Amino acid sequence: MKETTKKKKDLDLLIENHKILNRGKAKQKVVKQNDEIWSLIVRLRDNFTCRMCGKSTKFVEAAHIIGRDNWNTRWDTRNGVSLCYYCHRFKIHGGRLTEEEKIDFYKNAVGEETYENLLELSKQPVKRNLTYAQAWNELLRKEFVKLTGMSFEEFKKAMKEAKND
Repeated sequence: MKETTKKKKDLDLLIENHKILNRGKAKQKVVKQNDEIWSLIVRLRDNFTCRMCGKSTKFVEAAHIIGRDNWNTRWDTRNGVSLCYYCHRFKIHGGRLTEEEKIDFYKNAVGEETYENLLELSKQPVKRNLTYAQAWNELLRKEFVKLTGMSFEEFKKAMKEAKND
């Protein structure tokens, strides 16, 4: 009888671990999709133009003002600016700009009030869970439709078809 109880507990633990693992994979999938939608919204909004130097390129990058480790602002499109590779990698992250110069750039790019709001928002506690990521997914999808007039999936399909033509 004890062995049966131990096997049942082991099985229950295994099932619970499997559920946790699946939730983790689901969260990773939503996070990745949120990142992709957020990046595309920022780049589309900025017309694929670097907000720092004005260079227009299809390879422009969506850069976070408040680092992406902060989930309060990670998918807030106000927290993003389009930057060319050079400005993003060398000016922002490569030390070519001082912290003060970066802050001035961000304030000019999004407005001082928005910048201050993002800073304040970034200090709030947040649960980094699947439910939170799903809520952002819904918001990002709505914003994407508002910006493009089509769903994210329709846009991806259209881009794939255009690439194959």
